[in-house]
Amino acid sequence: MYKKSILTFVLLILYMVLVPTRVFASKSSDEPALRSEILSFDQKNLPKLNESKDNPFITIYDAYIVVSWNKGKKSKEVQPAELGHVLSQIPASAWPYGRAVGVTYCGVGSAAQSAKKYRQDAWKSVEKTLKRMKIYLNPWPCA
Repeated sequence: MYKKSILTFVLLILYMVLVPTRVFASKSSDEPALRSEILSFDQKNLPKLNESKDNPFITIYDAYIVVSWNKGKKSKEVQPAELGHVLSQIPASAWPYGRAVGVTYCGVGSAAQSAKKYRQDAWKSVEKTLKRMKIYLNPWPCA
């Protein structure tokens, strides 16, 4: 019995060394990504992007964020950790100006310290997610 477990362990080690193309516990495949047909954002489209909410839009509230698309006709309330997954599910047709989203804070918010901290942390998380997904962050002033 003992010899079998040692042999199994040795075979496992040999397999891991001899088959380097195999990736164990990879997170990269779990990372959300936009569809390849969504083009990179072209800075010449910035005035058009600023005139409309044609591309997806993110609003940060006191305890959640809202992702909206299709000119606000569709939206989803999420936590910052879910943002990448939601963005990856938005159809390519909702990205007419390429990989760019508007981001703003909700104009009405709580004065509570916990709400302020949530907003700050959420903004940082949104920035990281967008950077990782190669999406241009277009900041909008809050109302």
